[in-house]
Amino acid sequence: MKKVFVYVEHTSQSPANSGVQRVVRGLSRALQELVAEVVFVRWCPTSLALVRLDEAQLVHLGQWEGPALIPEAAGNDQAIHLDPRDKSTLEDTWLLIPEVTHLTFQPSPPTESLLLYARRFNIKTAALVYDLIPLKRDEYASVRETHSSYIQHLSLADILLPISFSAAEDTRHFLKNTAKAAEFVQPLVRHVLLPHELPGLPRQRFGAPAAKDTVRILSVGTVEPRKNQLQLIEAFARFQTNHPDISCELSIVGNVHPMVHEELNVLVRQTPGVSVLNYLPDEQVVDLYRQADFSVFPSIEEGFGLPIAESLWLGVPCLCASFGSMAEIAEGGGTLRVDTRNADELYSGLERLILDTELRLTLRDEAAKRELSTWKDYASAVLGRLQQAPGVARALVWVNSTVAYHGNSGVQRVVRQMSASLEKIGVALSYVAWDVERGDFRLITHDEEQHLSLWHGPTHNHAISLSQDLSDAWLIIPELVLPNPNAEQVILAAKNRGMRVATIFYDLIPVTLTDIYPPEAQAGYHFFFKMISQSDLLIPISRTMSEELWDYYCSTMDRLTTIKSRIHALPLPGEMRTFPRNSEIKSQARDTSSVSILMVGTMEPRKNHLTAIHGFRVAQRKLREQGSSIQLKLTFAGSTKDHSQYARDIIAEIAEDADIHVKELPSDEQLAQLYRDCDFTLFPSLLEGFGLPVLESLWHGRPCICSNAGAVAEVAEGGGCLTFDAHNGDELGDHIARLASDAAALHALSEQAVSRTLGTWDDYARDLTWLMRRGQPTFPNTLEKYFPVWQRPAAKSEGRPKLSVCVSTYNRAEWLRHSLRGIVESVQLCSENVEILVVDNASTDHTPDVMQAFLSVPNLRYHRNEVNVGMLGNLAVTSKLASGEYVWILGDDDLIREGVVQRIMDVINEHPRSEIIYINYAYTHFNQPEELDDIDEIIHKATPIATPSRSHFCEEIRSFAGYNENLFTAIYACVFRRDHAIGAYTQDTSGPPFSDLMTCIPTSVYVLKHMINRPGYWIGDPYVIVNMNVSWRKWALIWHLERMPDLFDLAEKQGVDKNLIAPYRRNHCADVANWARNVYFGEDEELARLFSMERLLERCKHIPEFRAQLDALRQVYELAFIQHRVLVDQIPPWRLFQRFNLLNLADHSV
Repeated sequence: MKKVFVYVEHTSQSPANSGVQRVVRGLSRALQELVAEVVFVRWCPTSLALVRLDEAQLVHLGQWEGPALIPEAAGNDQAIHLDPRDKSTLEDTWLLIPEVTHLTFQPSPPTESLLLYARRFNIKTAALVYDLIPLKRDEYASVRETHSSYIQHLSLADILLPISFSAAEDTRHFLKNTAKAAEFVQPLVRHVLLPHELPGLPRQRFGAPAAKDTVRILSVGTVEPRKNQLQLIEAFARFQTNHPDISCELSIVGNVHPMVHEELNVLVRQTPGVSVLNYLPDEQVVDLYRQADFSVFPSIEEGFGLPIAESLWLGVPCLCASFGSMAEIAEGGGTLRVDTRNADELYSGLERLILDTELRLTLRDEAAKRELSTWKDYASAVLGRLQQAPGVARALVWVNSTVAYHGNSGVQRVVRQMSASLEKIGVALSYVAWDVERGDFRLITHDEEQHLSLWHGPTHNHAISLSQDLSDAWLIIPELVLPNPNAEQVILAAKNRGMRVATIFYDLIPVTLTDIYPPEAQAGYHFFFKMISQSDLLIPISRTMSEELWDYYCSTMDRLTTIKSRIHALPLPGEMRTFPRNSEIKSQARDTSSVSILMVGTMEPRKNHLTAIHGFRVAQRKLREQGSSIQLKLTFAGSTKDHSQYARDIIAEIAEDADIHVKELPSDEQLAQLYRDCDFTLFPSLLEGFGLPVLESLWHGRPCICSNAGAVAEVAEGGGCLTFDAHNGDELGDHIARLASDAAALHALSEQAVSRTLGTWDDYARDLTWLMRRGQPTFPNTLEKYFPVWQRPAAKSEGRPKLSVCVSTYNRAEWLRHSLRGIVESVQLCSENVEILVVDNASTDHTPDVMQAFLSVPNLRYHRNEVNVGMLGNLAVTSKLASGEYVWILGDDDLIREGVVQRIMDVINEHPRSEIIYINYAYTHFNQPEELDDIDEIIHKATPIATPSRSHFCEEIRSFAGYNENLFTAIYACVFRRDHAIGAYTQDTSGPPFSDLMTCIPTSVYVLKHMINRPGYWIGDPYVIVNMNVSWRKWALIWHLERMPDLFDLAEKQGVDKNLIAPYRRNHCADVANWARNVYFGEDEELARLFSMERLLERCKHIPEFRAQLDALRQVYELAFIQHRVLVDQIPPWRLFQRFNLLNLADHSV
């Protein structure tokens, strides 16, 4: 692992070194030995982002044997998503949270915020879980709700790492019983037992104390009810009564909880030989262990049980619990385990250890000899958990054909091996098939489960009810879904339940080899390919198939929007689970030897047996011409039944050839033997979706001669293969002759075959789940729906205004004079809960003079930047300076209607769950503010961007996102909850202007990607009047041709109604041919560098207004291409338009 972020906010500032902080420090130091870069971070409440620790915090973290100080790793409060050292490495890097985040110096626990931040940037998250004791014991009632909220917030993490198996069981139980219906978005829970090592102290093997009259007993741990020291003292007193002649002492080290203080004092006074030493430095505690005959840890409830590990690390026997996490630590020797909940058992164990010297010596010897884990062991195990972790913990898998088919074909192999590996890496799977009568999903039967488990298939089918809420669940479809049911039925049934669909795509062979498949079968496959385009994820089995599938859609479908963004190639692995991988090269004896060649595959035309035969015979002739005595043997292994005429022709061709044989449909064992017997293999297939026989050959340690095109060539990459033009039998013959006669060449290729890294099914399954995880919402609604913590009213912010009305301004003093006057008048009606903030981006005009007249206004603040930070940069400054619970940023030339502030305040008070208030607006082209006398007239004449409509609250922002074509591009229409305001306005907007959505309209990206399923409120009256005389006119052509289509695609992908977006798409195609002409033949080459005709065709080919301009558009592109003015696309005009099946349309467009 190259990099990991570690959250250490509390540890880096706390003056103490508690048990949790010991874990943080020990783990952090060990991680530095194992990971190339460990970045220590904390939560910044100002920027609402993760930031690197500063140097002072790093120094403090390094105390008490913490991690080594690396000064250059320090930060300066810059968010990691903006820090040049980190921003390009966030995706797929792990954030590890070893702290209990409700123990914090923050104004409120940052657990939810930092996990949502990580999800926004695709940072993987893992959190240690210490225990759930506050939820189980009454003495912690005061912190029960806080701890419960903390554990519930951890459900936003990707994996939870409890510090013991017992803690893991408690965590699973809590999550299941608190929100079982949210199981499809809950994190994986995998424990890693904390180590025994004491940081900074080498392992000790203290010998038994010198012979003495007194037996010394040590008990370490905070004195509180669950630690059970009072019962230990009572057992000690009972021993003194029963054995008055035995001298013994009990020393208890630890701070005393107020709940037991009085009772403890009474017992100590009544029991001679007991001393309570309270807190002691580590050195003194170690010295007490050195003097002790044994230790006692009588606790009845722990997440781990550190004093047991501590005692064993120092070689001192320990009396402890025989259950829970304490038994986990104690297992392995050096301890006497009893049921510490039972007073008699605790007494019996104490009595045995005091009286039995031999037992103590035996246990001491066990403690000294047993294996004990170190912090490096623990860190390594944690990293192992992270590397193996799946992206989702639950899923459904479609197995309709596999449970019905008697054999184990290529598709069924994928189904079984993928499912088995998903199961192995920790994903709980539920298998579904189709109920034809009901036209809906059904659970598979027990017999079908048994059949699915054959051929190394999965063995566990997790119980599920199809009537439960399956929102946010994933359905994986690894089969071809046709003809009954068809893919449309299955995908629609899944989406009606709120599920997401991931479909594995194999190949286009049925619609490519049209002479083999009958028309009705081709029609069925065409329908299947069209329907799976509705999947949330389309997962081709090779990069080649990814490209071919996209080309297929380009040429066959009119509407391509969002499809390309949902295609993610995930090449199948090379692992063959039926047999272990062969790592030995076949010995070669070349004096009078024969060379055995194997070709595996169904006997059908595309497998190209005729070329294989031709090449084989060419090689035989070459060897004879060279005077070689080597005899070549060729075996075809596979079915001859499916394409009988072709198979008969091949068999007839080789009937008289004694050196070529056919092995009909060999079993797995027979096939493995054929691989062992052969020297190398052939795979000259003309058309494949993947090329499994190539990897099968390499798995068995045999090199392969295969096609140099398509998916087969892709599989051949990496070594162990020779490639050739599959249409050229002579070239194949040359390769066969060379490998047969050149032992060194064959040996070198064989070495590559046995040493080449081949992907595993576990890797494939893991990668698949992370693709699925990336497809989840930033905040899944299911969590909010079922976890109580998100159903409670949000905590009120003390001393914070409800609303900040902000103005970002630069060199528009006269406009500011008018706009600010209107804001002040509107705010005066509710000034107690509203602040006004003006942020001046270092204006060089008379803006400061204009502001002088407003500085006496109550609740108004004026901030002037020392330097200009750019338009988007000033929005970031403004959002962080605003102190309101909601933040509304206006431009300096925006005007507002009377009453709008009160209207917003009413929404905030009446609909407090709203995370955004989205305001309809109107526009004007008036641009002479110095001549403006009557603002009301401007407001009255302004044109609404969308027809005024009913205002209303929505559970999901996507419901009203498409009410106007703005789609959150304009800041003045968005009143954000404060956390979202900072999130939206502090994104990384670096890069050339208008080169992507983030460099021009980051607010749209934020809302559509991270808020689209969150609650919000639509204000349908156009309360804001904006000036359309924008400062970015230079980019207007790119806005129409590139960025708005980008935006519409993003909105549609995120679930905004495509019918609402359709008229906006048409508007932005109004004059597309002229716009393209102006880009290509204009004076600004920068625009041409941002424009792609291919992207334009992809997004707009289905729009009638666009099709009407195709002829003109093609002519523009042809001329620009000829004159070398096309800077992005390097595809000839005819080929580009042909790719999208637009040549004829272009010829006949009007």
